[in-house]
Amino acid sequence: MNYNLFLIKQFESLLIRKGSTKLSRNFFNKFFNEMRQETQKPLKCLDNSISNIQPNFLIITRKKGKRVFQVPRPVLSKKKRVSSGIKNIIKNSKNISEKTFIKSCQQEVINASLNKGFSKKQQQDLYKLVLLNRAALQFNK
Repeated sequence: MNYNLFLIKQFESLLIRKGSTKLSRNFFNKFFNEMRQETQKPLKCLDNSISNIQPNFLIITRKKGKRVFQVPRPVLSKKKRVSSGIKNIIKNSKNISEKTFIKSCQQEVINASLNKGFSKKQQQDLYKLVLLNRAALQFNK
């Protein structure tokens, strides 16, 4: 499967609300047309933004006795990294105060491709948490 086609399908599937694929496809088409007006190569911009903010680690909470540990786990699958990157873009585009969700999502993608914005800050905070909790890797089993 072509990577760009996978990226588009994944973005559409994570936009689905109440099971309506038609609405998510229409939203993605409008989003893509807006991105085409803003940048010359919207697919390359989307790919660049996702590759900039996809996490390499996830934090999982483990309970051992009365203690709760936050254990960093590496994400080995490229599909999981891409989907969590897209989830971060969609979630953080809701924090941007634009007139429409399409504009805020477009702004978040452009900021992520430039290594700025809420998504990049969230990734940096996650890496700081991973560095703080790397001693808990022994509880990974």
